[in-house]
Amino acid sequence: MHESIYTPVPLPWQQEQWQLLMQNQRAQRLSHALLFTGPKGVGKAQFAKALAMALYCQQANAQYQACLQCSQCQLLLNDTHPDYFYIHPEETSRIIKIEQVRQLVSELQMTSQQGGWKIVIIDRAEQLNTAAANALLKTLEEPRQNSLLILLNEQISQVLATLRSRCQIYKFPAVKTDQASTWLKQNCEASNIEELLFFAPGAPLLAKHFTEANFAEHRQHWLAQFQALLTQKIDPLMIAKQCSDDEPARVLWYWQLLVTAMIQTLATTVTRQDLPENIQAIIQRGIALFTADELLERWQHLLKAHQQLMMQSSSNKQLLLESVFIQWIK
Repeated sequence: MHESIYTPVPLPWQQEQWQLLMQNQRAQRLSHALLFTGPKGVGKAQFAKALAMALYCQQANAQYQACLQCSQCQLLLNDTHPDYFYIHPEETSRIIKIEQVRQLVSELQMTSQQGGWKIVIIDRAEQLNTAAANALLKTLEEPRQNSLLILLNEQISQVLATLRSRCQIYKFPAVKTDQASTWLKQNCEASNIEELLFFAPGAPLLAKHFTEANFAEHRQHWLAQFQALLTQKIDPLMIAKQCSDDEPARVLWYWQLLVTAMIQTLATTVTRQDLPENIQAIIQRGIALFTADELLERWQHLLKAHQQLMMQSSSNKQLLLESVFIQWIK
């Protein structure tokens, strides 16, 4: 499967990684397998696509920026390049299955149709199941000439050690707030930049994604539900049921960020005045009800529950969510 967004240049906060990678390319030290690791929303996929375009381009400049005009660039821009592959978890199972990897390995064993690179991007590489990872391992151990595998991942510890050890690793940290804010002001029309970055800290691409109407409505709905929970106007079992029927991982992420802000406010005794009133009200209500230790305990419970939901390791989602929300009744 292909992705349709390509850029000839890395994002503003990715210059250090780009320079290092280009130095390795010029010195012929570029590995056949790369692992780009960092939080969601910092632009790892965009960086990988910029690299693919730079390697395919027939007229790239001295900085390895693609021309966007040559036949290779046009094939990528039109999602028709026969030697470029983008793999990601299936929507229903949320894992990368062995059948996907087998098909990929078969493609890599064939001669390049364009006579150049064969490039594969594997998004969310931690979602490779054991069989799929083992099938990919052989390709990493015995790479074909002019083949490049790029693995994308949010937490490097979740990638199998056998895969990590065969990759050249590039880290993409969270983006500084001033850089993220500047980029968002230049690239989207939202006026609530501070709120967006509150829910997507250090992740400007995710923050921009949150400007879509359905995300704003969803966020405002759950802010109202959290406020109702803290003021005991809604039963925790009811809110757990609503959460289970919605997008529980995203809802717990909202809640986790709010609890983080509560803990930070208690630690610094400084209230963020740049946030909307409804967020400030939730934070103030939380620190009025719970001590720092109690909030930390609940934050850790939220973190564990969120991880279980993301990895689909909980056998009873409803019970898990009930255990989260019932803690907030006091």
